[in-house]
Formats: sequence, C-alpha cells, structure tokens
Amino acid sequence: MSRLKTTFVYDLLMRLLLGLWYLLSVLPRSWHLRLAQPMGRFCCWVSPRRSRIIDTNLALCFPSLAPDARQRLRDDHLYYLGLSLFDTAVAWYWSLASIPQSIPHQFVGLEDFLRVQQRSEQGILLMGKHVLHLELSACFLGTHVDCNGVARSYQAQSLNATTQRGRGRFATELASSNNPRQFIRWLKNGKTLWYLPDQDHGLKRSVQTTLFDVPATWTTAPYTLYKHSNCLLYLFHTYYVDGVLMLAFKPLSLPCEDALSFTTGLAQAIEQSIAQQPSQYLWAHRRFKSTLGKAYCR
Repeated sequence: MSRLKTTFVYDLLMRLLLGLWYLLSVLPRSWHLRLAQPMGRFCCWVSPRRSRIIDTNLALCFPSLAPDARQRLRDDHLYYLGLSLFDTAVAWYWSLASIPQSIPHQFVGLEDFLRVQQRSEQGILLMGKHVLHLELSACFLGTHVDCNGVARSYQAQSLNATTQRGRGRFATELASSNNPRQFIRWLKNGKTLWYLPDQDHGLKRSVQTTLFDVPATWTTAPYTLYKHSNCLLYLFHTYYVDGVLMLAFKPLSLPCEDALSFTTGLAQAIEQSIAQQPSQYLWAHRRFKSTLGKAYCR
C-alpha cells in the first residue's frame, strides 16, 4: 500500500509539473530567451546534487581552464539548461507548422543525407549526443527525415504518456532501448535509427575508453547494431550559434575490427562535437559513475 501511495503522489506531482511545463510553452519565444538564465539557476537551486555534478564534470573534463573561464562556461551552461525547459515544451506542445517559423534554424548536409537515405538499401544508424536542446532537435529531424527512435520508460505514467506523445509527433516508430532486435530489424530493412550512445549505462555490454581524457564506459550497442545490419553510420551534430539552431549531418567512418576500436572512434567523434559547444551538453548526468567509483558526485 505504501508503494502505491508513493507512486500515486509521484504521478500527481508529475502531472502538476507537466501542467506548468505546458504553461511555459505558451509564453512568447522572446520570454523563453529572457527567462532562460534565471530558470537554469533555479534548477540548480532546486537540485543542489545536480549542481555539484555539473561542477565536478566541468572540472574533470576541462582541467586546464582558469577559474574565471570555467565559471563563464558554467554560466553559459545554466542559460542553455534553462532554455532546454522551454525548448522541450516547444517541441512537445507547439504546432509543427509554427516551430520552424519561430525558431531560427539551419540544416547542414541535409540534402546529401536524404539522397543517401533514398538511394541506399542499407539502413542508417544516425548517432548523436545528449544536448540540452535534444527534443527540439528531434522535432526538426523528424519533420525532415523519416526516422525511428528510442523510447524511454519513466516511473510516472503521466510522464510516460507525455513523452510518448511528444516524441511520437516526429518519430516514425519508437521502440524500447531493451529491444535491440527491433533496432536491427529496422536497420536491415533500410530504415534510419536515431541513437544516442554517449551516456553511462553501467559495465554490462560496454567497453572502457575516455571522454576528455577521463576514463569512461561506453555502450557497445552501436557496434552490435552495425555488425548485425551492415548499416551506414552518421553523426547528427546540433548546436546553437548566435541564436540559430544548427543541425548538421556528417558521415562516419569508424574502425570495425572489434568493439573497442569502433567505440573508441565513436567516442572521439562525439567528444569533438561536444567540444565545439561544451556549454550545450548535458553535464548534469553522472557520466563517470562506472569508472570513478562511489566517491564521484555523491
């Protein structure tokens, strides 16, 4: 009974937060940009543990930065952290016709990617990273590219429903991350799968390499998908520059002798894309929990 009560309270709280999220979405875009910085600071105030994780990750990955430079990086990150709340609300609640009219954006390599997608019988494994504007990037991707995605399950049913509905607006099909056979079937059938392999999912089915010279585990799922489907490999690199959301497609050529060499090459490609706009990456994730032990970001 206690567990049922906890689940009910959690779901009720999540419904209230989702209602607030919807209200944020109806604000004019100019308000989103103006409120992004204070919203980011508010998020860190509400969750001091996540704030510590951000500080620790920035210190680990950018040790050569002077204290004032790292503080500027942190301030920029909080701006994009706050903006991510509005960007996600836009992606999930705005009409698909109004989003490109209100959000300045530019594609790089889209025509070449679509040409390859249409002419090749091979599937495409389109890989990216957890940027703060992830859902908005997915929205632009899905409105231009026939693409399947990965579904994630949450404890709260209301959040599950909202996420499925939001992502279902721009993904052709969704499948659970626990269903790799479906991913392989898609790729073998010539479909495109958007997959984000940059987070720490534990020691099972992973190899150890680095991220910014810090020991890190990386999932071997992309290597497994590649070996079983003979798919093409692309990187989807998205970032804001001067208020314009850039969305770039880049073909990847990775060593395929074994899982370690493949994953190391992929890790280097993702690291390079993070380094171009480090303030826009999701630093609140405990990225090094499997390699740095329990003392890391308690």
